[in-house]
Amino acid sequence: MLATNQTLAFEHAREAFPREACGLLVIRKGRETYIPCRNIGLGSDQFVIHPEDYAAADTEGEIVGIVHSHPGLSPEPKI
Repeated sequence: MLATNQTLAFEHAREAFPREACGLLVIRKGRETYIPCRNIGLGSDQFVIHPEDYAAADTEGEIVGIVHSHPGLSPEPKI
């Protein structure tokens, strides 16, 4: 994940706290892009990407990754 997209994902997680944030990494015109998505999961410890957000990201380019936060846990990304 590019550093700029990691920063965007961290910002998204801070905004969503205490709920899980979720988003998609998309390759669009040869460039990796982070697309924040709505979490429609129940509670604060799970995520379900809104189908409309997934479909919109899919039309933007190739989805190459799913990103989600773990509220209240280590900020280290899981690879």
